[in-house]
Amino acid sequence: MVKSTKKVEQTTFEKLSAVNVNKFADKKNGLTYLSWAFAWSETKKVCPDATYNVVKDEQGNPYVYDEWLGFICETTVTIEGETLSM
Repeated sequence: MVKSTKKVEQTTFEKLSAVNVNKFADKKNGLTYLSWAFAWSETKKVCPDATYNVVKDEQGNPYVYDEWLGFICETTVTIEGETLSM
């Protein structure tokens, strides 16, 4: 019997979701969250080519205001050629 030596590549999602960040999660108002700074640090460790961009409006503001949600900052993250927006 011959064993396959072909390495199966993981998707970006599989790589990042395998990182255990539970001990770094914070709780506030009954919600559990991970700080952007920590999440970005861990992302760059796994995907060093990752970049992000803060989206600005027509006036150059890095945020928009919504009466129901408050101030919102939109970002895009690009990893291995795939760009996703918040």
